[in-house]
Amino acid sequence: MKVCFCSPGIYHFFREDDPVMHGGAELQQYFIAQWLRNNGIPSAFITGDFGQPFIEEKEGFQIVKMAKGMRGGLLTETFLREIAGIEKAMRTVDADIYYQRGAGTLTGKVAYLCRRMRKPFVFGVSSDADCDIHISPYKRPGWYERRVFLKGLRQADLIIAQTEFQRGLLKNNFGNDSIVITNCYPVERKERKKESPPKVLWVGEIYRPLKRAEVFLQLAAALPDVNFIMVAGPEDPKPELYAEIRSRAERMSNVEFLGFVPCKKINHHFERASILVDTSAVSGFHNTFLQAWANENPVVSLEVDPDDIICRHGLGFHAKNFENLVYYTKKLVNDAEFREKMGQQAYEFVSKHLDVNIIGPKYREIFKTVYKNPASLA
Repeated sequence: MKVCFCSPGIYHFFREDDPVMHGGAELQQYFIAQWLRNNGIPSAFITGDFGQPFIEEKEGFQIVKMAKGMRGGLLTETFLREIAGIEKAMRTVDADIYYQRGAGTLTGKVAYLCRRMRKPFVFGVSSDADCDIHISPYKRPGWYERRVFLKGLRQADLIIAQTEFQRGLLKNNFGNDSIVITNCYPVERKERKKESPPKVLWVGEIYRPLKRAEVFLQLAAALPDVNFIMVAGPEDPKPELYAEIRSRAERMSNVEFLGFVPCKKINHHFERASILVDTSAVSGFHNTFLQAWANENPVVSLEVDPDDIICRHGLGFHAKNFENLVYYTKKLVNDAEFREKMGQQAYEFVSKHLDVNIIGPKYREIFKTVYKNPASLA
């Protein structure tokens, strides 16, 4: 059984110091593919065209690029050219299962080609917004994008949601059944040296308004005696917004603004920090939560708590408003014993339930089931 992950942006992950922020969808696909590869299941990636060779071998993965201009266009000629480019990549990989994550026109195109090639198609949800695409301020799709995505969703042999909440949204909004497999992280057991005094970390893309980087700076202003670290990037596609946030951060004596940090180098800052603050307005299951817990850091989240996991398991705090965000952050900073106990609790939880060696086998079994009994080919 060979599994192929169709991910336009994953190629950035394989280029050292690439100045592009890697999304959570790409990171999760990399973790899953890595586990499958390490456990005897060949994995490949179909990715975007960034000037690389048509076929490459990196880290034991076959990587094949799609044609340029695959992301859009309403004209029939453009659409057919995109389909042809994707089909060429898919036939080159010749996988037994194709997996695509995140709502968009690529969902419909890969689903169509899988049906045409008589290969199973699995869709993975990357955000709550994927499950409510009609009203989501994050996606704001046009009629064409919505129609192509929903067509692909209907043709999927299996849909994998990140949370029970997403599974409910998919059923209520689209009538689709799905299964839940949570995100994962490769947890390491090692001694971590936290900096003193404790540091409060924020990681996100400034150009996405729903990440609300400005709220983190408001928190830093409200707690002038607390030390904050801000990992934020990239500059594009909104350099003016980036410059504004950077300028504000650098004028604050208690904020260490690091800008963009490549994905493979970012864990160092989770290791040195003691608390992760999240200010996002909407999401699915943040990779930063997993990385924080794997580094013994409690999470203080303003809005997001997937399936109430933070509150139910004592992995930090779900603030729900700015006043509580200030209160809980200050509480964790000032009470070292409480903070360390909660951090250890978070580490134990992610090790037992969300480690890639726990989640990987679930994907293997699901892929095997779909491979043997593809619903769309019955």
